[in-house]
Amino acid sequence: MRGAPHWSFLCRKTSLEKSVEEKPRCATKFVRTRRNSSSNNLGSQHRQFGSEREPAVITITKPTPVNISSSNRKLSDLVMAKRAAGFLIFRRLCERIEYLMLQASYGQHHWSPPKGHVDPGEDDFKTALRETAEESGYQETDLRVYKNQSRTLEYKVKGHDKVVVYWLAELTDPSKEVKLSDEHQDLKWLERDDAIQIAGYEDFAVMVRHFDDKIKQGYDQL
Repeated sequence: MRGAPHWSFLCRKTSLEKSVEEKPRCATKFVRTRRNSSSNNLGSQHRQFGSEREPAVITITKPTPVNISSSNRKLSDLVMAKRAAGFLIFRRLCERIEYLMLQASYGQHHWSPPKGHVDPGEDDFKTALRETAEESGYQETDLRVYKNQSRTLEYKVKGHDKVVVYWLAELTDPSKEVKLSDEHQDLKWLERDDAIQIAGYEDFAVMVRHFDDKIKQGYDQL
């Protein structure tokens, strides 16, 4: 005689593990290139971009790629912060330190350094190199990248978490022109305070001030 059916249930919790690690030269001549010169008033522009993302926090931990390990995940378990990477590029013009800022050709036309989303299987640094080449035309050979100088910004965009890793990088030939992609419509080389103003976010301001202090203290601080 067959016995009554016996059922056993195995409840297994899934987990999502997320780990985030995070000689001066002087040019007597330089060229500034832009596609659209209609955006010249820094003070009037940065405020209108302030609604693009929510207040942010800045962390100084060394960034590492996000790792996920679990099985039988539900789609809801895979919701995580979007990740991007780029370079805060500066150049030396005699006594001036200028930072490269690009204006997006989409959305609210915000200003930021070259950066972009990390592709699957790509680490943060490779993303920074690729996006910088695509958006500015600068290759790794055009830059002196300070790999020990990085900052990670965390904020929300339209209610979703976003993480952006920046490395500090110097343009070795200050006169070399930027080659904009279709993603951007204008560019500016700006000193610290103007770069902060045109970006319009406090976490970005903290990062730029930190890097600017390091640059002005000398190479031994980089």
